[in-house]
Amino acid sequence: MTRDDVTSAGPHGLGAADWYEMIDDFIPVASMMHVVLIPRRARGTSLHINTQAAVAATGGRLSSLAYAKRAYVDESQITENHRPTAPDLLREVYASCLQHMDKAMNQLQANGPRPPTLGEFAGSVALERLRPSFKSAHLLYRIGHWIDADTVARLILEQIAWASAIPRIDAEDELRSIRSSRAVTGLSRLWPQAGRLYGELSEAAHLNLRQHHRFVGHLDHRTTITVRELALEHAVSVLLALSDMFVIVWEATQAPFLNGQFTAGSWFDDTYRVDSRRPFLQVIASHRAAAATHARDSSSG
Repeated sequence: MTRDDVTSAGPHGLGAADWYEMIDDFIPVASMMHVVLIPRRARGTSLHINTQAAVAATGGRLSSLAYAKRAYVDESQITENHRPTAPDLLREVYASCLQHMDKAMNQLQANGPRPPTLGEFAGSVALERLRPSFKSAHLLYRIGHWIDADTVARLILEQIAWASAIPRIDAEDELRSIRSSRAVTGLSRLWPQAGRLYGELSEAAHLNLRQHHRFVGHLDHRTTITVRELALEHAVSVLLALSDMFVIVWEATQAPFLNGQFTAGSWFDDTYRVDSRRPFLQVIASHRAAAATHARDSSSG
């Protein structure tokens, strides 16, 4: 099987790959009236400086870009090294998740020792299709739409659970009878925290009164609704957990078609056993510590 990424051209002729990748990793360049998104890798470069000048000139209706740069752009502030922001940290987590999953999926061999069962094939399709779902969850968390992000994360978990339940099935009728939401219980045998995480994510998917305190408040005797909140520690924990779970299920269900290099567990007596000391746990701990430190520094500052 091959994985093809088909996207249409972006606005104003921007190449499909350009805009699709940029929304993963951008920084805003803004004035009171305008905002431009540029790739994060351009931070501190002449592109960043000139874009800031152009935004200032446009907002101030100035005819001279050079004057706007001299009068309104502090180049030293743009080029100096800044402490990572919450979006920076979240992007690093997302990159670690993709790297972890891609490393596992790249072990897939073109020609396995036997034809896959219907369940093995369907599970592979379901798992490989989740990459854009991870992208969507990351972007929603980044822009502060945690309720919507949790709903997408719940979809990811359900698909992982469904893939974990079907590898031995080779009859279409039986395969159709497997409900993804009910497969979460079986997934807990491989990843014990699956049920707890599923319950937490379901709180957002089935939003009820118990969750209203997260976004409803009061100011000057009026009810307020918070529509954006970058819940960094929560987002970091969810994305890392789903990535860890993804690789475990990939290895457990696609083992006959992998080249034998496992990163999350091993096979013994026809049983996949998760490694309690798998390397990705160190990655999880490092990212969670960075997010906790950022949250602590932000609250104290």
